[in-house]
Amino acid sequence: MPLQSPPLEDWLELLDGVVRRSQRKIQDPDEINRLKKMIRERFPEAEV
Repeated sequence: MPLQSPPLEDWLELLDGVVRRSQRKIQDPDEINRLKKMIRERFPEAEV
């Protein structure tokens, strides 16, 4: 069952994976900024 609002830890884990995939040229680097923006919107207190 999908979570309604995943915790910050899950978002940061996803961000880590996107960064690693981007470094290996598997993922578009623009996705990093898009994901960081989403995290900041949901968790303004988080440092990303």
